[in-house]
Amino acid sequence: MAFAVVGEQQPVIQGTVKGFASSVKAELMGLITGIIATSQDQDVCIRLDNQAVVKMFNDIVVNRRRASVRVKLRCDYAVEWAIVSRICSERTGSTTFEWVKGHRGDKWNMAADKAAKEAQEVVGKEWEARAEEQDDLRYTAKMAGTTLEIDTRQTLKMQTTRR
Repeated sequence: MAFAVVGEQQPVIQGTVKGFASSVKAELMGLITGIIATSQDQDVCIRLDNQAVVKMFNDIVVNRRRASVRVKLRCDYAVEWAIVSRICSERTGSTTFEWVKGHRGDKWNMAADKAAKEAQEVVGKEWEARAEEQDDLRYTAKMAGTTLEIDTRQTLKMQTTRR
């Protein structure tokens, strides 16, 4: 999967992610990149065509202090969400998310989709999040030496279904 970040006052940033082919993971890496690429004191509004990511932002990042450890760990891509939460809390400018309807003529959404498709074609280093550098996640699940990115129950269900 690939992602791209486009905006009026920044160069296009593209990348790919490895592992389970999920648009949510690609969107997460794109929004992490977009937030980091924006000045700390600048207000930023990230527009996504993925309603699940916008909902998860509100559930996991905005309400993170109230969220239990179980909620933080059982969400898919817990490491990436921990990074989003940390970088948003470190910013002095506001960070908001808005959903835009995809493939409906929004110029920035179309530009991001085009750049992401181009990134998918290029062989390069895949972007990844490192769990060991996150201070509010003390535990991560591993299976066969690989860190699980999605809920352990879902992984086990997929494994038993494949047999």
